[in-house]
Parts: sequence; C-alpha cells; structure tokens
Amino acid sequence: MNRIVLVFMRAILVAQESGSATVGIDELLTALDLNADEKEDPPIGLFEPVPSQDMPLTQGAVEAITLLGGYDAVRQDVSLKKLRAALLAVKHKQAP
Repeated sequence: MNRIVLVFMRAILVAQESGSATVGIDELLTALDLNADEKEDPPIGLFEPVPSQDMPLTQGAVEAITLLGGYDAVRQDVSLKKLRAALLAVKHKQAP
C-alpha cells in the first residue's frame, strides 16, 4: 500500500477520533507524524474488505493537495516530505 494513501486513511481515523466532520491540515500532519514512527514498509497483500470511510477535506487541505498537482499526483508521485511541506506552507499562510 502506498504510504500517502496510508496517511490519508490515518487522517480519517484521527478526524473521527477527535469528532471532526472533515479532514484538515492538522489531521494530515498528525497522520504524517504517526507514519514517521513506522520503521517498516506498510504490509502488502490481501486485506479484509472494510466499509468505505470517506470524509471531506477542509479547504486548506484541498489547497495543499492542489499545490502538489491534485490528489492523483499526490497518490502517485509525491513524497511524504513534499506533502508535509505543502501542508505547512498552507497552514502558515492561513495563520493570522
């Protein structure tokens, strides 16, 4: 499984645990931090199907993903380091 996809999956769980209805920059950054703690590659192989866990992204998260070329580009070509940099750039731009 792609590490970026895993980050988005974890961000959904972080948002759900906090009671948020959306996935934002902070949830994605938290998920990146959780991913950084992993020393091994994510498991590869067959998995049990689970119900869809879709959750909308905040405007800030969408802006960061757009900076990187959109969600398809993020899934295929972007490193975790570039994702973090884009998220932090948007977060600092939004700060008062």
